[in-house]
Amino acid sequence: MLSKQNKLTPEKAQQLLNDLHEIIINQNPQSDSLLEVILDQYLYSIDDDEVNELKGIMSNEFGYD
Repeated sequence: MLSKQNKLTPEKAQQLLNDLHEIIINQNPQSDSLLEVILDQYLYSIDDDEVNELKGIMSNEFGYD
């Protein structure tokens, strides 16, 4: 589980999530770069159990090993 390390309210976090989603689905070079930064920061912020959980989801739900 991620611990809260910022002051976003649930409403502001949801708006940020919506905005990021809209930017990323535009599929232009800038959005690809932003997605790469977000994923990189996420992967280095989770613990080993969360990594294994993510790998399980990727394998079971999407067929990646």
